[in-house]
Amino acid sequence: NSVQIQDTFTLDTSATLTGGLDYTSDTGSSLSDALTNDATPTFSGSADAGSDVWVTINGKEYRTVTEQNGRWSVTVEQPLSDQINGTQYQYTIDSTDTAGNNAAQIVKSLTLDLSAPTPFQGSLASSSDTGAPDGITSDTTPTFTGVVETGSTVKLEINGKEFNATVTSSGNWQVTVPFADKLADGTHDYRLIATDSAGNESVIENELTIDTIAPELTSTLSAISDSGDSNTD
Repeated sequence: NSVQIQDTFTLDTSATLTGGLDYTSDTGSSLSDALTNDATPTFSGSADAGSDVWVTINGKEYRTVTEQNGRWSVTVEQPLSDQINGTQYQYTIDSTDTAGNNAAQIVKSLTLDLSAPTPFQGSLASSSDTGAPDGITSDTTPTFTGVVETGSTVKLEINGKEFNATVTSSGNWQVTVPFADKLADGTHDYRLIATDSAGNESVIENELTIDTIAPELTSTLSAISDSGDSNTD
């Protein structure tokens, strides 16, 4: 007597894995520069459904299981530190699928920068401060100038509008209020905002006064020079 059993099985000898710093944590000027000011960054990618995935960074391991659509993400729980105005961390991503296959390890790095742009200085340009250096001007399209950490951007907020500054490779910057947005007489609060390559901000707040009205001028003949019958004729 004999009994025959027929069945099928799936042979799986490989595992797939992709991943890196999630776009929500890549706060740098591009989504591929691996610059961040997020001390608890999120990592994400794809792998075979049901796979175990773990990210190792700064001596800590963070694990997750891939969803059925193949996506995974994990967030660092213990905050990373930045003590030198830009600290590089290497991290690895590993995965094992449900068949026990290990994916090729991913090795990458990120730079954590938690420091505001330094230096950052700025104010009304001397060429636009038409009176004494007092923040009072008759220039309705004033120019602002200063210096900032290289690689940073600067913008001016005034009168409900934003204007981007031109920044040189050495960190000198300048921005002028366009004629179409010229300022009316009165006092205007303004903000200068610098953003470095990691997304950190530094803000300068101040005010300027626009005064385009000429002073009233009156004159009379002095009493000494009035040789008439009275001092008012």
